[in-house]
Amino acid sequence: MRSMTDEQLMHLYQGGDEDAFRELYGRYHHQLEAFVVNTLNALCPAFLSDVADILQTIFTWVHSYRGQFIAGTMVKPWLYSTANRLTRNHIEFETRKRRDFRRSAALEPDTAEGDVSQREAEARQQDHEMVQRCMSVLSPTQQEVIRLIYFEGYTAQEVADKLGVPKTTVDWRRRESLARMRDSP
Repeated sequence: MRSMTDEQLMHLYQGGDEDAFRELYGRYHHQLEAFVVNTLNALCPAFLSDVADILQTIFTWVHSYRGQFIAGTMVKPWLYSTANRLTRNHIEFETRKRRDFRRSAALEPDTAEGDVSQREAEARQQDHEMVQRCMSVLSPTQQEVIRLIYFEGYTAQEVADKLGVPKTTVDWRRRESLARMRDSP
């Protein structure tokens, strides 16, 4: 099977040959893993721990939709476009889930405040003071963009809609804000 092309293996796999899938998996597992890691590093490093889940989703999708693979299509670009789409879907889904959780938590009364130890309260206070120092170097519009994206969980498009500006303006303000905060003492 090693001498067969990816397309020949896919054809065999469509016919039910599990060894053909194992060969394709062996050829692309590490390459797709590196691709997913690089994509997550570029878009959302917070989700790097989800690489194994994303890879499983990719290969499950390949298995489920192998019958829809069109003969004559190249396998490698098909796999990479699938990996790209499913990685971005994962980021979007997890981001929305976390944002919705933060929003719902903000609406609930803080009943656990009494359970917080003194050390945790002090750490929170220090974090709050550090954030305030970093935010103080920003203009009010930059502060609003950072607050909405990083503390309230809005996407850049949602912030743009809320502020009535293009998404590119929000992206620019976010980048400039992060650079100013990095460069601040």
